[in-house]
Amino acid sequence: MKDLYKIYSIVVILLIFGLVMLTSATTFLSYQNKYFKNNPYYFLTKQLIWIFLGIIVGIIFSNIDLRKIKEDKYLFLMILSIILLIAVLFTKPVNGARRWFRLFGISFQPSELAEVSMILYLSKKFSNIKDQKDIIVPIFLSFIVIGLIVLEPNISYALTLMIILTVIMIYSAVPAGYIISILILGGILSPVIITKYPHALIRIKMFFNNAPNNSQISNSVLAIANGGLLGRGLGAGQMKLLFIPEIQSDFIFATIAEETGFLGSVTIILIYVILFKLGKDISKKNLYVNRFFYILAFSISFTLFIKAMLHISICLQMFPSTGVTLPFISYGGTSMLMNLTMLGILANIERYNEF
Repeated sequence: MKDLYKIYSIVVILLIFGLVMLTSATTFLSYQNKYFKNNPYYFLTKQLIWIFLGIIVGIIFSNIDLRKIKEDKYLFLMILSIILLIAVLFTKPVNGARRWFRLFGISFQPSELAEVSMILYLSKKFSNIKDQKDIIVPIFLSFIVIGLIVLEPNISYALTLMIILTVIMIYSAVPAGYIISILILGGILSPVIITKYPHALIRIKMFFNNAPNNSQISNSVLAIANGGLLGRGLGAGQMKLLFIPEIQSDFIFATIAEETGFLGSVTIILIYVILFKLGKDISKKNLYVNRFFYILAFSISFTLFIKAMLHISICLQMFPSTGVTLPFISYGGTSMLMNLTMLGILANIERYNEF
């Protein structure tokens, strides 16, 4: 259980630090905007609510004996995600994309639920491969999920899920032929998808050409550079003053780097590396005990890690802008809820290691 307590400590640190940085990044934005009711603590208040809900859901999942849940329940969760993704395509577009459901005044992203559902289902199926059907069906359903997310359009999230799918297949020791086929198919479809959605092509061109009108990325890099070694100090960042759109979610690392400097930024990166290692250690404990838990623990740890690294890479202009949030730090209700749910599942795995 020592690894689990270490993970809890790390996540608590990230949550508290995230609330501090979120407040710093959004106070001016929310105070001067009527949409946010001119409330300087608008984002902080909503984030606290989502953290509270996430902790409750995480506790519930940490106490469910996942070993006793039949495979068809995971399949149902996967199909439910597909239905929600189909339904969201008929909602009113926001900024040209259909990604949100609004229910009882609360907005959530089905794609985030699909991510957790996919991880659970793939881990369950790949833990007991008996024939080709146990490989082809999960891959097929995963491609339906990824395809529906592309149609939103949310190509960046689809790419993230594609990476997660491939890595889970590798870790699960799925025959190499299937993995190579997936990579070839992805390589063939990528240019088609990119040309179909001009905004994706524009982002890629801006990334490779270092376009001067790419102000969001350019200002993110400038904020990081302004941080220097030790940073400007908490609350003293300048680029958060409406220079970087979506700074509370897609570019929160830019504020972290500007206000805490190189040392603070490296510390955050190391924390995510340690979190990944601890999760992988939990996975290894199950190698000869429970193959489902072995794959699931790694899949969750890798998902949180790759999302953190993609977010940081985007802020550093090392990867095209994709809108990936920084786990446990960025503002985002559904994202926070699902991240804490995955933490609860990881706690569940470690707990049942003791029995």
